[in-house]
Amino acid sequence: LDGVDKPAVTVKSLPQATVEVAQKHVFISYGGEERYSFVGRFKDEMEERGFTLWINDAALESGGIHGGADWEIALANAMQQATAVVLLVTPDSVQSGWVHGEIERALELDKPIIPLIVRELTTEADQEAYAQFGLGRERQFVSMKKFDNDDRTFDHVANSLVSLNVARNQQ
Repeated sequence: LDGVDKPAVTVKSLPQATVEVAQKHVFISYGGEERYSFVGRFKDEMEERGFTLWINDAALESGGIHGGADWEIALANAMQQATAVVLLVTPDSVQSGWVHGEIERALELDKPIIPLIVRELTTEADQEAYAQFGLGRERQFVSMKKFDNDDRTFDHVANSLVSLNVARNQQ
């Protein structure tokens, strides 16, 4: 499908949160195949560096959304309680209405957002979908390619979180 024009992404709006800010975690926003190919590794690497992550997949033991839960409310609550957001940028995530809704809410709540380029956006449609996030060109991203997917990428994300005043877990 590369090179084929894709329609603009339809943003999925999240409901209002039903919790107050209490839990502190980093919300991971991702779409598509990354659940199986990268999210678990990212979670492990960041937890090793002292951060608590929230990923919507309860199977990854990160809080997540458990069976029977109201999925949209769980997302809204997790975003409300997040200290920061890491957006895993891939062709799948930029085309996801849910990811767009998560980032829209993060911006509304003034959450720090770190875009992490996991897979390059090679089509114009994907680049335009990324632009729809409204993050602007001035927001610095971290790229997996820069460090050839090694530990320095995870160190860079950890250092970025610290620079944004996101606390590590108490050791």
